[in-house]
Amino acid sequence: FLFLIFTPFAMAAAPSLDSIITPQNLTEGKSFSYDVNATDPEGGPLYFSDDSGYFNIDESTGFFSFSPTEAMIGSFVAVIIVRDNESLIDAQAIEFVVNGLPDIDEIDNQTINEGDIFYYDVNATDFEDGTTIIYSDNSSLFDINSLSGIINFTSNYSLVGEYLINISAKDTAGESSTE
Repeated sequence: FLFLIFTPFAMAAAPSLDSIITPQNLTEGKSFSYDVNATDPEGGPLYFSDDSGYFNIDESTGFFSFSPTEAMIGSFVAVIIVRDNESLIDAQAIEFVVNGLPDIDEIDNQTINEGDIFYYDVNATDFEDGTTIIYSDNSSLFDINSLSGIINFTSNYSLVGEYLINISAKDTAGESSTE
């Protein structure tokens, strides 16, 4: 008689990354952090890595953090990888969309004499195509035209003095800059 004995063995299963929300919408200059999570069916340790040149993920925790720069405006994709002790992996791509802040042209100190007409055209640009910029101010002396950025008023005696006025430009993504 010939007896064959089969010993079943369990195949190692690959780790699994929890679902990552994509795209991630970021803003230039504002810190962003994310904690990537994963599970290993065997309960072993996991090791995280990424292919991004913009951040470094913590190998043991899956945490990463960075502040997007002006050079990163637009979108890019990074692949997050988790590996277990058997070198089995799972990977997910994350799309990052970086919105830029409106850039207001420098505004020098302005002087106006009583009775004169003051006219100034505030200009701002935004890196995203098709973005509408909305202008605003913190002054009770005048109102800036919210669409054109034009300030136009006539000075009078009651306005004599020095004022510190903030001009803001907000884009359609809700990001703003102040000069």
